[in-house]
Amino acid sequence: MQDYYRYDVVELIAKLQLTDSSASQTGPTFATKAIKAPGVQAISVNLNRETQILRGNGVILATESSMDQIQVQLEIAKRDPEFEALIFGMAGWKHPDGSTLVLTDESVPPAVGIWARCKKVGMNNADVVIHIPSFKADTQQMQQQQRQFATNQISGQGSFTEAKYEVFRDSVRSFESAAFFEDFRTAATPLLSSSDSTAPTITTSNITGHDVDDPIVLTASEAMNPNTVNEKTVLLKTGNVIGSGTLVPARVVLASNGTTITVTPASPLTASTNYNAYATPFCEDLAGNTIAANDGVTVATAS
Repeated sequence: MQDYYRYDVVELIAKLQLTDSSASQTGPTFATKAIKAPGVQAISVNLNRETQILRGNGVILATESSMDQIQVQLEIAKRDPEFEALIFGMAGWKHPDGSTLVLTDESVPPAVGIWARCKKVGMNNADVVIHIPSFKADTQQMQQQQRQFATNQISGQGSFTEAKYEVFRDSVRSFESAAFFEDFRTAATPLLSSSDSTAPTITTSNITGHDVDDPIVLTASEAMNPNTVNEKTVLLKTGNVIGSGTLVPARVVLASNGTTITVTPASPLTASTNYNAYATPFCEDLAGNTIAANDGVTVATAS
């Protein structure tokens, strides 16, 4: 059986350090683009101590700053086993002659990007990787150097297990930037108290004499996470053995009370036939506890 992991809320902090190699400027001009993957609750970007909350599929920010550091905070709320969220940073800089390059549209690639990927997530911790995508423009002009720096600790965010950064140099534009990226484990904050450790169950009794045109209603022992109850996790099959038989297409809806699961077959069932409707271990309650094993009912249709 495939493992299923839960990811509630995590905050990542990554930094972009930019330095004008000509030493004639106090800081870069930069543009930041944040792209949110589906399910990402919010992306908070701190630019020159001014926090802007980004919502929607993508936002482009441009600013001039005397600061040489950008702090990016990524806050994610999602319960899927794996997801990706992408942030582009430092798309422009000041030239020694005072001119400015700033990202203005998607056709201009950023000089440095940060990619945050949740690879495998548990209840109390999360493995998160931040790395830098390949630079896609002026490759002959650029030199990459990868350096190591000491393992670091961020208060409240967990320990870094590995720390790296890359330096990009462009002799024509005369700039140098260092992008920090980390592999680290961070504590995940559950949406509800984790004191609930009881696995949910299906409490509905087996059904006999079921009308072939009626939906099948299952009742869970407690409120379920609506993101985990759907056509892929609650199934209807032929036969009177839970979890066995031929899959029967059906629509699955979790009621607002969180406990009533309605399974509506795509077409009328066959009279005098046995079926089984069940929730799989991919279904979980609001505290993240999964159904321990396929749990459901047998359904015998009327003649």
